[in-house]
Amino acid sequence: MDERISEKLKLSIVLLNYQGNPVVYRCLESIFSSSYSNYELVFVDNNSDDGSYEESVKLIGHKENVKIIRNSSNLGFTRGYDIGVKNSVGEYVLLLNNDTVIYPNALAELVKFMDENPNVGLAEGRIENIDDGIHTFSDPRIANFFGVLVEAGEHVTDPEKFSNINRIFSPVGVWPIIRKEVYERVGGYDNDYVHVEEIRDLAARVWIFGYEVGYVFNAIAIHVGRLTQVKENYGNKLAIELYYHATKNQLMFFFKNFSTSTIIKFYFPYMSWKIADLAYTLIKLGRKAFYTKIEAYRWVMANLPQIMAKRKYINDHRIKSDKIVMQTLVKIDRNQLIKLISFRKKYDQKTEKWIKVHSGQ
Repeated sequence: MDERISEKLKLSIVLLNYQGNPVVYRCLESIFSSSYSNYELVFVDNNSDDGSYEESVKLIGHKENVKIIRNSSNLGFTRGYDIGVKNSVGEYVLLLNNDTVIYPNALAELVKFMDENPNVGLAEGRIENIDDGIHTFSDPRIANFFGVLVEAGEHVTDPEKFSNINRIFSPVGVWPIIRKEVYERVGGYDNDYVHVEEIRDLAARVWIFGYEVGYVFNAIAIHVGRLTQVKENYGNKLAIELYYHATKNQLMFFFKNFSTSTIIKFYFPYMSWKIADLAYTLIKLGRKAFYTKIEAYRWVMANLPQIMAKRKYINDHRIKSDKIVMQTLVKIDRNQLIKLISFRKKYDQKTEKWIKVHSGQ
């Protein structure tokens, strides 16, 4: 790429693909149909064997400002994106999921927001979901329950209730945009996360290092979703793998990112919740899910020295206290707790079905 172009390039879109047939084609088409043109596309494929890599290359054709990277194996979510970021040259980097379709003006709205808010290091636009043909919108807020971070609410049909929100704790992770210099300064994605919860970990460090995390209501992307296709596109083991990493990463987040005073404050209720959750998992979801969580906890204990080393690095560079950072989290009152329990019940029902169907049970 011409150096004069790279100096002026505003946005790098890192699109990570693995077994993306057919959703990645719509994603690519939406990028090429965007009203915003000052971008490069970094297409990273994690060695897909479903034909999505070859077909995507055909769709890309001879378009300018496109880099195509094919890894020799599936390096996972965080490593795949990290490779893409390292090969990008834009001031901002959009970490785009391959199961998204962006609105024509979405990129322009994201770039405009980042330009107008220099203190924001990381942001994400509105997410429109398609659930069984019904269009809903994700709640961008995160709630805190004694150190356990959970989604503050379910999908809604009327997004206007979120129109006044411009700062959040963390993106959902479907299409976050980050300043490249911030990504590099905070250390990028933690590759020990592999996938699940990785964006909250990144967002926590963005806040701690002195930046802010924004929400761009006027920028919209449709999240098509992949979970109904995991067996066809990924194989039988993905359900258990995601469950394992979700469990591991939640515990790792607690010890890695919170300050000592916060850990002391939440330690006993947090661990009590985890123990109760473990018992609940055995009773509700069965031995397979239970042993998966046990293995996740074992990994955390075995890698605790490494986690503590990362914790030291974060605290050595800490600018904002947990008190300031956690002001972006929604506090849970009695009514919200009831809603979250109801949401958890629905989640467990999906997980139970997911594990049985996609683990060959």
